[in-house]
Amino acid sequence: MHPALTVHDHVFARDAPLATVLDGCARAGARRIGLARGRLETAGREAGIRAARDSGLEVTHIVHGPLFALEDPASWAGSAARVVETLDAAAELGARCVYGVTGPAMSLTWEQAAEAFVAAAEPVAAHASACGVPLLIEPTNMLFANVGFVHTLRDAVDVARRAGLRVCVDVQHCWTERGLRETIDEAAGAIALVQLSDYIPGRREPFRAVPGDGAIPLDRIVAWILDTGYGGLFDLELYAEPGVDAADTIARALAVTGELVENAGGPQAKRLKTI
Repeated sequence: MHPALTVHDHVFARDAPLATVLDGCARAGARRIGLARGRLETAGREAGIRAARDSGLEVTHIVHGPLFALEDPASWAGSAARVVETLDAAAELGARCVYGVTGPAMSLTWEQAAEAFVAAAEPVAAHASACGVPLLIEPTNMLFANVGFVHTLRDAVDVARRAGLRVCVDVQHCWTERGLRETIDEAAGAIALVQLSDYIPGRREPFRAVPGDGAIPLDRIVAWILDTGYGGLFDLELYAEPGVDAADTIARALAVTGELVENAGGPQAKRLKTI
């Protein structure tokens, strides 16, 4: 497994027990994994943390989910407390970051939602800094406006910097953006996690294919990201095809993506092997 790769637990069914996820990753030859907060909660916080540690896998990040209900300021304190819990769990596991989506704008304008998010995020940005676990926001497809109002990488970088946070680049959501290379260059220093998958033309339901199976020019985009000096992880957020073992999907993705990152890395390739 290339040392710059980690595996997102969404390749497994959302209701799969944590033990199934950890075992499947180990069978696939993965050594690093990102876990959804909900998966840990279902296992029981302490039991889940213990199981993750005992698995021998490095938990690289925790996915929090939507951060705030931006229309409802009265709910922000409770939401912030949950984010603090996630950050503390990440720190306990030695994870490198936590990421989530902003929460929806609903009746708010984009500008109002951005202002609300910056205000709501202030205490969690401070806690992330204090505990040494960066908190990231991720741009989301417009189909998922129910969980986030930031739909481009450019906007994610803008909002994250205003809030004192960092960015998770989901290539699936931003690969068609205008001026993508310029945005990636502008984001240098703000990017703390990059998610890789592929898009299959004509497929109408949301699907995240193994890199190389679809149309996204991942080699070019990965090279642009590495050209900024990025030395962090590439997270394989994939969906297994119906009837295909998630472990088999992971194993194939690790092989092809490791080669992709190695070939795109140029002078960065050697440094990536040490992260």
